[in-house]
Amino acid sequence: DNSISQILDKIYPLENSTVIIAHGEFPKDCKLIEQLTNAECLICCDGAINNLLNHHIIPNYIIGDCDSLSDEVTNLFAKSII
Repeated sequence: DNSISQILDKIYPLENSTVIIAHGEFPKDCKLIEQLTNAECLICCDGAINNLLNHHIIPNYIIGDCDSLSDEVTNLFAKSII
């Protein structure tokens, strides 16, 4: 019985990884959160930024129409929005 964490370790090493996260239910598995934290490049869809910030994770880039971003987040991440 392989857990998600064990499967991810085999398929997706943490080094030199790029992760794209969409808005939705945020991962609960510690290994998944570790991958988000340690990704070399973290790209999030605009709706996912709030979940990332709640976990003290800062993305490299934010993509989307930014309709779900507050003015404060838009200003803070202006250089990261694509």
